[in-house]
Amino acid sequence: MPADVFIDTNVFVYHLDATDRREHALADRLIREALASGRACISFQVVQECLNTVLRHAKVGLSAEQARLYLDTVLLPLLQGAASPALYHRALDVQSRYRFSFQDSLISPPRSRQAARSC
Repeated sequence: MPADVFIDTNVFVYHLDATDRREHALADRLIREALASGRACISFQVVQECLNTVLRHAKVGLSAEQARLYLDTVLLPLLQGAASPALYHRALDVQSRYRFSFQDSLISPPRSRQAARSC
């Protein structure tokens, strides 16, 4: 079924940060409806931006394990694009182990691991 709605990164940030209750409630409703209906999607870039934001920049940050759970339960079910779940899992492992930014961990996880060993 083709998606009718594209959800941008900021919706997921509001979903995870309840500081602005109104925005949080709207994001929560939108994401719940999207997951239930299957009529919304996100791109792999939204997954990357969201995980990078919550791991590094958000007021309410997530640990690697919390980010993995959010990835599996919210982001991946909405993903329509070329990137694979394994790519994001490898990048989370590299980010957690070597403390690289998530964006850097996503670029090339095998090379990142090799570079970290040589430091």
